[in-house]
Amino acid sequence: MNTWNDIYDYSDKIFRQVLEQIEEEKPVNEFSSPEILNGRLQEQLQYDSFSAYRKLKKHRRRHTVRWYGVAAGIMLFLGLTWGWLGQGPDSEDLLTETICPGNKKAVLALADGSVWYVGDTVMTITTARENICIDSNGLFFRTPKEVVQCDDDTYHFLTVPRGGEFTMTLSDGSRVWLNAESELRFPLQFASGRRKVFLTGEAYFEVEKDTEHPFIVEVNGSEIEVLGTGFNVRSYRNEGRVVTTLAEGNVCFRSADSRILLEPGEQSILNEDGVLWKQKVDIYPYIAWKDGRFVFRKQRLEDIMTTVGRWYNVEVRFKDEESKNITFSGGMMRYEGFEVFVKMIEAIGSVKCNIEGTTVCVAKNK
Repeated sequence: MNTWNDIYDYSDKIFRQVLEQIEEEKPVNEFSSPEILNGRLQEQLQYDSFSAYRKLKKHRRRHTVRWYGVAAGIMLFLGLTWGWLGQGPDSEDLLTETICPGNKKAVLALADGSVWYVGDTVMTITTARENICIDSNGLFFRTPKEVVQCDDDTYHFLTVPRGGEFTMTLSDGSRVWLNAESELRFPLQFASGRRKVFLTGEAYFEVEKDTEHPFIVEVNGSEIEVLGTGFNVRSYRNEGRVVTTLAEGNVCFRSADSRILLEPGEQSILNEDGVLWKQKVDIYPYIAWKDGRFVFRKQRLEDIMTTVGRWYNVEVRFKDEESKNITFSGGMMRYEGFEVFVKMIEAIGSVKCNIEGTTVCVAKNK
C-alpha cells in the first residue's frame, strides 16, 4: 500500500468505522472537547501524509476509544473526512429521502440537427464521415476505411447536465473528462491545421502531443494553448472566474490583456474583472473529481455546497450568512449517497441540514 489512492481508501474505511461507533455511543475521552479536537487538527497540518498513515496503522490495534482522537486528527490532513475548524454540538440523525450521486450521462447534439442521449449503454451513431461510438470508456470516433478524410472542422456539442459526468476521446487521441453542468464544443476531426475546442464548465484534459499542431481550449473568451499535457479547467458561468490547474507539461493561458506560462503544480486564475495571476498549489484537490473523489482544502461551506449540489443535482439554500463562511477541509467518494455527506457535515461541523425533496437548507447549529 504505497499509493495515495490506497491510503485514501484505507483511511476512508477506518473513518466509517469510527462514524458508526460515534452513532452508537458518545465519546468519553478528552477528544470529546471541541477545543482539544481543534488543537489536534491544527497540529496535524504539520505532519507528512505518509507519516500520518503509518501512525494510524501503528495504533489500529489499540482500544476503540482511541480511534476518536487518531481518526479526527489524521483524517483532516489526508483529506478523507470533514475537518472541523470551528466547533458545535453533536447533531441528531437525519432521515431523508434518497438523493443519488451523479452518473455517466450526456446529450450529444450534432451539426445535422440530431440529438442523442448517451450514457453507459453501448451504441454506435453513424454519420456521413464518422462512426461515433459509446461504451464503458465514454465516447470515441471510428472512421470507416472507405471514407476519405476531408478538411472539415464542423463543430458539435456534448453537454453534461447537473448530476452527470462523461468522458470522451477526441479524434487526435486526446482525452477529456467532463464534470457536471459542463459543455464541450468539438469537431469530429481536427482540420485546418489546428486543434481547438470550446469549454463551458469544468473538464480535465490529457492532450496528445503534436508539436506542429498546438491544442487550444477556448474558455470564456480566453485561450489555453498546450502541446501535450494534463490540466484541469474550471469556468462555470455563475462563479465568475477561470481556474486552470496544471498537472504535467506546460500551458500558456492567454486572456484579452495578459499572458501567463504555467508549470506543473501551478494554477492561473482569471477573475471577472479581467485580472490574471498564478500561484503554486497542491493539484490533487482540483483533479480528484475525475477519479471519483471530492477533496476540499480549507474551503468555505458555500463553495463546497455549490460543488456538491451540482453533482447530486440538489438546490442548496443558506438560512444565515455565518454558515456560508464556515471552513472545512476533507473529502469523500463522489459515488456515496448524499446522506453520507450530510452526516459528515453535521457530525463534526456546526450546521444543521434540513432536506425537503431535492432542496437542502443549511443553518448554523444554535
